[in-house]
Amino acid sequence: MAEKTRYLTFNIVVWIIDAEHIGPIRDEGLVKSAIERPATTILGSDAYLDIAQKAAALRNSETDHHAPQRRYCIFRRFHR
Repeated sequence: MAEKTRYLTFNIVVWIIDAEHIGPIRDEGLVKSAIERPATTILGSDAYLDIAQKAAALRNSETDHHAPQRRYCIFRRFHR
């Protein structure tokens, strides 16, 4: 049986932003929306079927809404 996907939480992202000294967060709603996107479901099924698609969804959300240094740091931590 496949291991259940663990998603980033807002608190973890805030911790990453603080640890990397790339704050402040100007719009918490945009950050929350971006980190929740990989967990999207449609009619009870995952919208993004594998970890690569989930990572791409997160990266796309970051690219659209966040400063370049913040995008890199959050994406890098997600892939560890």
